[in-house]
Amino acid sequence: MNSTKPSTRPNARAADPSFLRDLKDIARRYDTPWRVDLVNENFSDGDFTSNPTWQATSGRWWVEKNFGLRAAFEKSNDANNSSQQSSDDIGKQLLGAILNQALGGNQQRSSGRSSSTNRSSSRAAIHLERTITNAFSLQIEFTSWRKEGTFEIVTYQGAERKIGYRLFYKGGQATSMELVRATRYGTNAIQSHRESLNLEDKRIHVLVWNRDRVGDMTVSIDGNKLMTVRDQSFSDPFNGLSLINNGGDYIISKVVLKGTN
Repeated sequence: MNSTKPSTRPNARAADPSFLRDLKDIARRYDTPWRVDLVNENFSDGDFTSNPTWQATSGRWWVEKNFGLRAAFEKSNDANNSSQQSSDDIGKQLLGAILNQALGGNQQRSSGRSSSTNRSSSRAAIHLERTITNAFSLQIEFTSWRKEGTFEIVTYQGAERKIGYRLFYKGGQATSMELVRATRYGTNAIQSHRESLNLEDKRIHVLVWNRDRVGDMTVSIDGNKLMTVRDQSFSDPFNGLSLINNGGDYIISKVVLKGTN
């Protein structure tokens, strides 16, 4: 009498766990979860205060016709101011020095102005309140007009706009891009691009910053991937997008932000 022997390989048809993991990684790599339009702004109407409503909290912002949103600063004039002091000011300083010497040199000398006087602010910040899903794709087209200062892009949580991710472009510096995580416990750099980019050619450059559902982030400039990092510090949606000009001269011609369902 013949009998059927049980299989000696009960898991022969079961997939190898490492093989399944590789398949998931491949699927996630080619997945584009950002299908919901959150922001599509090119400032062509000449007004950044409506549709959508950007709010400037520091500095001076305006729409440069046929270019985009701009905030620029002049270099400090402290050196020029010091060389253009009037003869009266010089006379007062000489008289003060003579009196100080006569009194034994114990009187505190003063230049007549504090170190912060006549210095213009070199920071301009603007933000857009918009619920941003935890996974997002942000594209910003901009031009940089001089090799100094930084352009800061923030996806923030909370009304104070201090918590979230901060992406810096640093014109003319050896470390040209830096991605920073800011939490209630402190601020930490999580990835950087340690090569100069030299984008100050007055041409439009395209920055793309992606974050997927598991916290993998990439940052690219003009199609060249500069940073890849995973960070899972934030699982809740973000409350808005902030753009900050720290002492540079940038024109933002387009902002496209996509999220997930």
